[in-house]
Amino acid sequence: MNKLIYYINIKMDKNEKSNNFLKCRFTKWNKTDDHIEYIIKIISTKDDNINVDFSSRYSILRDLHDILRKEANTSKYPKFPPKKYFGNTDEKFLNQRMAALDHYFNQVFEEFSNLKELKKWIEDKFTKFAKKQVKEVPKEDKSIQKTKQDDNKNQKKINEDKIASVEKSTRVNGNKFQLKY
Repeated sequence: MNKLIYYINIKMDKNEKSNNFLKCRFTKWNKTDDHIEYIIKIISTKDDNINVDFSSRYSILRDLHDILRKEANTSKYPKFPPKKYFGNTDEKFLNQRMAALDHYFNQVFEEFSNLKELKKWIEDKFTKFAKKQVKEVPKEDKSIQKTKQDDNKNQKKINEDKIASVEKSTRVNGNKFQLKY
């Protein structure tokens, strides 16, 4: 995680065109009941250990485009793949849009990687991915948990039996003796 933040916070020299170390790959798309989600992978060209997978809707990506375009404040900012109102769930169209999104984001990463909002968006994706990975650390196998529960029950029963045995042995010839441990 620290490596990512280090890379994102690289300060560019004014003469340097780009600190292009990240690439964006749209790997596939998934249809849900009411929308399409694109599966996106951001990878580092400097460190194989820095990569993240996430999904996003076209409308969210379009909103990001609007924010980045305003921040860039230049007519040279790339055009976003157009919205289509009808036939936007057609497989051929989705594959074309996915390729266009891939091209768009790689162009933005190449030419506008110094945008504050882009860095913020990337850092957010990596942070969410890292938190998700922590949550998905596998829990103990249920059979192991059951065995531990059974062991705890057995130990409790053994302890109860010992207590009962001690209580019985404290009465000798009707007299009660107090045992101290």
